[in-house]
Amino acid sequence: GPALTALSQRRGLRVLDVRNCSLSAASFTLLVEATWPALTSLCADFKMVVSYSVGGLISTQNPEELAFGADAFAGFPELEELDLSDVPLCADGARLLARRRWPRLRVLRLRNAYLEDAGAAELASGYWPALERLNLLDNCMRAPPTLEAARAWAPALAHLKTGEICEESERVVRYGARGANGYDSEASEVSRGSED
Repeated sequence: GPALTALSQRRGLRVLDVRNCSLSAASFTLLVEATWPALTSLCADFKMVVSYSVGGLISTQNPEELAFGADAFAGFPELEELDLSDVPLCADGARLLARRRWPRLRVLRLRNAYLEDAGAAELASGYWPALERLNLLDNCMRAPPTLEAARAWAPALAHLKTGEICEESERVVRYGARGANGYDSEASEVSRGSED
């Protein structure tokens, strides 16, 4: 709310990282609908409610629905890096991203953004002339784009990450089954990997 409004008044702000700030749906919408004329890097996430059991992660629910207005993502003319991992964009959010002009965007991280195949198709409907790195991991896509296919809409693309763990039992192992060392070896290996 007020803190984001104050930040958006700082016209020279170039990097904004609000991950782990527990943004509500209203605050997240305010963030993406504000004008950030000098911002080159934005990393944001969305408040999630997570339920645990003795065995690990059971379910994740969005406490509020994200609703984007027509101005969403329009005020980022200088953006070079956008990380919306764990934000439930779905196909509608991907459509809004694809409709914007991103002349400088080089890195886009949409890991676990609930895109599925429909969201990936929406991204492909846009044109991303400077995009070099795209992370689409954990979006439950049955037919994720290949690097070659993605270059039709992102000609500079050099790195594309896709991969799926869609079944709940596998997701438990990857995202927090606790072992003697705090996490099992697969979860530890995933957490050490690059996010690009």
